[in-house]
Amino acid sequence: LDAVFPREWPSWVRITLRDGRVHEASVSHPRGDPENFPAPAELDAKFRTLAARALPEAAVARLAAAVDAFGETPSVAPLLAAAVPPV
Repeated sequence: LDAVFPREWPSWVRITLRDGRVHEASVSHPRGDPENFPAPAELDAKFRTLAARALPEAAVARLAAAVDAFGETPSVAPLLAAAVPPV
């Protein structure tokens, strides 16, 4: 790890089963790494899945629209308003 960090953020896992078998896997560029960045549709799906834990579907849609418009909006007020769960 030290030899490649911070150029790479490798991940690895080793799982030992009850019968003693060992399964190992590693990846040099995990999902989300700049070298393995998710597609916009994947990011949107992840955002909506996580936001749905705290907001109803309509509020998630409003929040997603506010995030999409963020760069063109002179104020953060619409984004903050959309992030507040309805009462």
